[in-house]
Amino acid sequence: MKLIAKIARKFGYNIVRYKDPNSASKKIAQLHVDQITLPLIKQSEAHKALQGVNRQTNISSFTYFERPQKTTESIDRLESLWWNTHGELIDKVWGFSEKVNFLYRNNYVAQAATFFKHNEKNPKILDLGCGSGWFGRMIVDPELEYHGVDFSSTQIKIANQDKETSPNKNQLHYYCLEDFKEIENLQSFTGVVIHAFLHHLCWEELSDLFDDLKQFLPAGCKFFIVEPVYPDAHQIGIDKNEQSFNLNFVLNYRAKLNQIKLGLIDQNIFDTQTEYNLNKVGAESQNNGFFFSPKEVPFRMTEFKNFLSPYLKIEHTFQCGVLDLETAQLIELINDAAVQQKYADLLFPLANALDRFLLLNQYFEANENNYLFTAFQGVLVKPHLDSRSL
Repeated sequence: MKLIAKIARKFGYNIVRYKDPNSASKKIAQLHVDQITLPLIKQSEAHKALQGVNRQTNISSFTYFERPQKTTESIDRLESLWWNTHGELIDKVWGFSEKVNFLYRNNYVAQAATFFKHNEKNPKILDLGCGSGWFGRMIVDPELEYHGVDFSSTQIKIANQDKETSPNKNQLHYYCLEDFKEIENLQSFTGVVIHAFLHHLCWEELSDLFDDLKQFLPAGCKFFIVEPVYPDAHQIGIDKNEQSFNLNFVLNYRAKLNQIKLGLIDQNIFDTQTEYNLNKVGAESQNNGFFFSPKEVPFRMTEFKNFLSPYLKIEHTFQCGVLDLETAQLIELINDAAVQQKYADLLFPLANALDRFLLLNQYFEANENNYLFTAFQGVLVKPHLDSRSL
């Protein structure tokens, strides 16, 4: 349980006590995205906090944020404030409905399932920070046992409700902090999922987390990690004509998405308020000197691989998509179910086909300032004990 408490703090949660009128006082984990309204972060406070973590920015054609070595109380507080203010909006934009989520993420989740089941008779998977449990519902089958842990009782409640719709519900297990007893038997897990939270941690927090995982998990445990990552220069195709050809595909597709959106707005079936609020948050972050949330910094490919190397033997790396995310975000904001289904059926096959073509041709918008969500498959490595030292 000590490991889970440490992970809880790294996720930005605090262990608190609350009074339940129907029972005794309970220990729970309080999520930092409570649905409350707070004032926007002041620029002066944001800039002062960024100076405290010594996060440098290199400005050329774009701004790149360096990941701080250590965090501070002030930047942690701003991260918590940011999520308290914007958490509901971010969940709406990134969480997706079950249907859209499947169309958007099924490709790389299926690859994760194949990875976990290779040479494993009955894989047992631990998902750190599972949220509403969507990854588990997509990956589970009669031969794969899934355990998702999160520190929000609200998210776990949703996960346990939604799992009832799964034909493999008996293989799905979701736990909040105080209930997750099996975590003490970490040696029984054959795989770990970490989906898009590591980029919110500083280097010291990352090292602490992986030191703990390396200590408690068995050697050879498989890891499937998805994070936003900038490419290295050598990953980008050097043929300018080819890149221009690829770019035309992307620009034409995005122009079509915009045309569709304008039509939906004319029909009053597009959620313009959510889009406006998201743009407003983006402008606030830019004014405050954040990437998006105060602690959020996408990785660079080489630096992330170098960080992982003492812990994991990376067996495979691949980009999850190029146009699929913006396609999913457009479809999610359609307010009419029939129209949403129509465009899901129309756009996702096209976006997926274009993504396969673009990734095959190493498309990164012809520069290094555009990240893509990238998957890392690896196995945990541990030093062999020398019997002479025992």
